[in-house]
Formats: sequence, C-alpha cells, structure tokens
Amino acid sequence: MIVMIALLNDGAILSIAYDNVQYKDKPEAWKHAARAGNFTVLGVIGVVAAFGLFYLGERVFHLDRLHVQTLMY
Repeated sequence: MIVMIALLNDGAILSIAYDNVQYKDKPEAWKHAARAGNFTVLGVIGVVAAFGLFYLGERVFHLDRLHVQTLMY
C-alpha cells in the first residue's frame, strides 16, 4: 500500500512539474460567492449521506452499535 501511495504521489508531482501555466501580472480574483455555494452544497450532502448511512445501518439492516460504528467509520 505504501508503494502504491508513493507511485500515485509521484505521478501527481510530475504533472505539476510539467504544467505550462501562462503567468499574469496581477493575481487572479477568487469568486467567493461561488466557492461558498459549492462548500455549502457539499457540506449538506455529506451530512445527509452520513445520517442516511446511520439510518440504514440502524433501522434497515438492524445492526448493533459496534457494527454501526464500524459502518460509519
């Protein structure tokens, strides 16, 4: 597993090293409203998915507490 992580990490670093970026004189302006909207949507989806998984383990599959903890982890 460590070798696979190292190889995947090397691939990402190589792609960054050979990136041909056109530099500008002034920094790029961030679109904070769009980013905040994306973060909000992703956060809500994450919370709904977590509670949905908890509901499935507890009510549908009737798992005990230790198995629900393992499922949630």
